[in-house]
Amino acid sequence: MALMMDSLVLGLVLVVSGAAAVPTLPIVGIPGYAGSSLYFNLTDAPTLVPHCPKTVTFVTAAGAPPPRISPRTSQWQTMQHLTMGETSWSGLMPSEASVTAGLQARSKELTNTVEETDNPWPDIANIDTHYDWRFPLASLEPFYDELRILVENQYNDNNKTKVVLWTSSWGPQVVLAFLHRMPQSWKDQYISWFVAISPIWAGAPLPVEALASGWSEDPDGEPGFFVRIAATRVWSIFGIFPRPGEHNYTFSKDDVLVQTPSRNYTAYDMTQLMKDLGFEGKLEGMNAIVEDEDLKNLAHPGVNTFMPYGYNLTTPGKFVYDKDFKPNPLHIPNMTMQYPVPETGDGYVPVRSAFRGWYEWAQPMKQAGKQLVIKGYPNMFHSNCTNDCVDDIINLVTYDQVPQDAKFNFHPHAKKPEPQV
Repeated sequence: MALMMDSLVLGLVLVVSGAAAVPTLPIVGIPGYAGSSLYFNLTDAPTLVPHCPKTVTFVTAAGAPPPRISPRTSQWQTMQHLTMGETSWSGLMPSEASVTAGLQARSKELTNTVEETDNPWPDIANIDTHYDWRFPLASLEPFYDELRILVENQYNDNNKTKVVLWTSSWGPQVVLAFLHRMPQSWKDQYISWFVAISPIWAGAPLPVEALASGWSEDPDGEPGFFVRIAATRVWSIFGIFPRPGEHNYTFSKDDVLVQTPSRNYTAYDMTQLMKDLGFEGKLEGMNAIVEDEDLKNLAHPGVNTFMPYGYNLTTPGKFVYDKDFKPNPLHIPNMTMQYPVPETGDGYVPVRSAFRGWYEWAQPMKQAGKQLVIKGYPNMFHSNCTNDCVDDIINLVTYDQVPQDAKFNFHPHAKKPEPQV
């Protein structure tokens, strides 16, 4: 699961221009899955990996894996350790583990990726945040408090310049939950733009495969056994399960996600799927996460929002298994065939998932006087903002220039008729 959603890829641009001075642009980056640094101290932890150290200290996503036995085994160790940690959420592997995450803020040196531009580029003050991405949105309240303080500090440290929240993959869902908790007056004062790259507003089929049978990017490598273990213990995975609905931006009763010889499973059948896989004990937690109002109701964020998404890449949509499932969590079914979603996507997430935000927010955000912009980028892989994508973001958040070919609900300086939404 840690490999399924890429970490935040900023790929920002910094140009020192001789043109008129441009104010420093404060950016706070919020990573997606596996992008946060989690500092682990494991003591006599259980292990399923031969020779895996039971007592270890390491940092995830920061280039410090557990002691290596072989590259493959090291990957398995890391995956196993990601399933551990003290939390109020049940279902994790028992261990005397302590895990810390939070605002281990670190500045990044930004590189110029564009040789010529029509506009002088701003200086960028960038800070990355970290949080325990394994757990659901409702459990991240301490992080939301720390994020609020960081935003306020960035605003004050940069001559009271409003902050851009820049995030991707699982990150947009976390930022949306954060913004839902902030008063509108606070958002109006401190936030310039919410940049949500590759959002998963309507979920995706791929997490269903990860939980049912595992998943691996390397077709010639080992089966996704430990990805499956992690998927069954990373509670936030339920937050990106496909959202049922009869709109063109949700997953309908006709969208078969999982097929076995005797039945089909749609987004409406996730409870039955969990029972058939032997995960009935996780239903209470799954239902609480699925029913969480941040993503169920998907109220708009209350700030100007840009949603770049990728399309034209084959994206998983349906998984076929050769046998009916056994209600045994230790049994891993054999997936024999995979079919893509019809509308393509970014390789992980279908296009419709980004458009849930567009269709549900365009009108209410227009009424609230907040801009909503969405644009697709061909062949842009999940979370990997291309140079064109970065150019569009900086021009939008700095100069209020709506990207060419983007959809937008309104624009205060539009030179063309406002689009119908």
